[in-house]
Amino acid sequence: MANGVQNALKPGATTWTTLVTGPATGVVVNLSICNESGSDDTTYVAVVPNGATRGSQHNIEGGSTVASKNVIERTGIVLASGDTIQIYSGGGNLSFVTWGVDLG
Repeated sequence: MANGVQNALKPGATTWTTLVTGPATGVVVNLSICNESGSDDTTYVAVVPNGATRGSQHNIEGGSTVASKNVIERTGIVLASGDTIQIYSGGGNLSFVTWGVDLG
């Protein structure tokens, strides 16, 4: 990965999706969750260590409501090599963007 935008996705409804995987050198990222729709949506976000299976203990957002036409941002998420950020949108209305700086 390079510095700057790491990835951007708009996953379908009720599907866990890997947004970004930490590179060999590690990375510090920020995350924006944007709801451009006219309806509220629910999000879950998990930071899962390399080799682990995602579980509720990894959630940094756990059923949070993203109101219509609003954004949630989380900053300073550190990923070691192989760690992942996994995302979920209840209604499929949310866009997720990560950007940051590689540590190598």
